[in-house]
Amino acid sequence: MLYSKQKNVVINCQQTGGGFLLPYISDPDTSTRELVEALASICPERFRSLPDSFNGRILLCPDVRPDRVNVIVSAGGGCHPLSYGYLGDGMADACINGNRRCAPSAYDIYEAALKIGSSSGNLLLYNNYMGDYLNNDLAAELLSLEHIPCALCGATDDCLSAPPGAPRGERGGQTGLLYLIKIASACARAGSSLEEVSRIAHKANERMSTLAVTMDYERQLVHLGEGFSGEPPVSTHADCFSIEGIAELSFDTLCRDLKPAPSEKIYMMVSRMTLTHPEDAYILASRIKQCAGPLHPVGRVDAGFYTNLYHAQGFLITFLCADRELEQYLQGRFYSDTFSF
Repeated sequence: MLYSKQKNVVINCQQTGGGFLLPYISDPDTSTRELVEALASICPERFRSLPDSFNGRILLCPDVRPDRVNVIVSAGGGCHPLSYGYLGDGMADACINGNRRCAPSAYDIYEAALKIGSSSGNLLLYNNYMGDYLNNDLAAELLSLEHIPCALCGATDDCLSAPPGAPRGERGGQTGLLYLIKIASACARAGSSLEEVSRIAHKANERMSTLAVTMDYERQLVHLGEGFSGEPPVSTHADCFSIEGIAELSFDTLCRDLKPAPSEKIYMMVSRMTLTHPEDAYILASRIKQCAGPLHPVGRVDAGFYTNLYHAQGFLITFLCADRELEQYLQGRFYSDTFSF
């Protein structure tokens, strides 16, 4: 954390995979709460806040409906655009942020569900990290005391975050959470029960995989599996430092993990990291699609900026293998300030 010579101005730099995030001039102790208040103030047609909640870090859609299952997503603060971009018609009904790089509060999740007041229940979505899991689990316990049904689903799409052969539950989550939100939301809006929405979300989670690809331009190396908290890469490759090389390496790695069935289509998402040119993400997405060839049918391909977790040069590449049941919940597009999906 850096303190400027100007009184009461805080410039907060936080380290993550690939280096440091851009500095903040706002107060790190209050900025995530202030962001919620600011969004509700300047975009009241899109966001509602609960300023009297435990931490004041809750965003709700203005038109949440208590007559159906609601989808509540939570994550650490500062994870943009997840903090607000994944919320809206066709996506999550509520979003809960923690403090910067801290897990969301169980009490904020609990209060968001209480405010929605759905008798049909709530699906709690999060990335599979210990703090996120524990606080969502605690929120579900608190809600059970209020006789409000809840189900949990943690994204476990980070394919190199656990050793080969390890149970999927040991993996962390990455950008695949976006697919879970979209699928679960579409299922909930179709009037499905909480049990059905939860089943569909878990099914999608089992059929998606994300690969972190970071690049060392100075030494012309491609790293796979580097963590956003500074974990070293799982493997380094010196012979594929090109768009074509990264496309082939990524496609082979993800297909080896998922083993797409003939009845499935591959949905692809390429998220550029913060130091990566937008055009590189689109070109890479096109090259990966070409790798599929005639053997693997491709559904929709998306490319853009879906998370700021990595302040690095590289990409997060997600595959979802969808059968007809999952495909019905992947229709339509969602538009936010920073991406379409």
